[in-house]
Amino acid sequence: MSNVAADLALHLAFAEHQKLTVQVDVSLGVMDIGCIRVQDGAVVHAELPGAAGLDALALMGRLPGMHLAISTKNPSAAQETVVGSWRSVLPAQAELSAEAMSALSATFSRGSADLGRAAPLTPTVRAPTPPAPIPSPAPSPETSAAADAAYEKQFAEAMAAYLRRDYVEALELFAACLNARPDDRRVLHNIERLQARDRPAKGSG
Repeated sequence: MSNVAADLALHLAFAEHQKLTVQVDVSLGVMDIGCIRVQDGAVVHAELPGAAGLDALALMGRLPGMHLAISTKNPSAAQETVVGSWRSVLPAQAELSAEAMSALSATFSRGSADLGRAAPLTPTVRAPTPPAPIPSPAPSPETSAAADAAYEKQFAEAMAAYLRRDYVEALELFAACLNARPDDRRVLHNIERLQARDRPAKGSG
């Protein structure tokens, strides 16, 4: 399980344990891309462009660089898209440690969390401090060119997924691109387009 999936599972387990009612807005970089709604500790709704319910939760667990904005206001009324347990797609440890409970309590009080940036919130044994690493040499033009080519290949794969209407895979690939290059306006534009697909038209409903 990835660090993002592990972190997300711990946050949901904490909300369940505390029987919280919260709305969690999900973003990548500066883009709001979805949300999770929790009612009395139970996850009742989750959405991303192209996915809802447990499918959306599973995809969230694979998105690098995901940010959560947690609000204790009463979530707005919405359809219940999560049928079954979130643990079926985001396995969680059986019991939250005291250290994890303390850290998660602070996170929910603060109202925000970056997932997958560090190791999951599990008890750790402090290792001796290693010696300072020797600075890496500046990348050569060949290395930089190879990285550019790999990035463009990933972006092309994301576009291909979008064009064949595999919106879930497209979002996952664009998220990886955004994590690598947060200032790429092409990626931001395409994530906005994916969001717009799921946004109800003005005057509808």
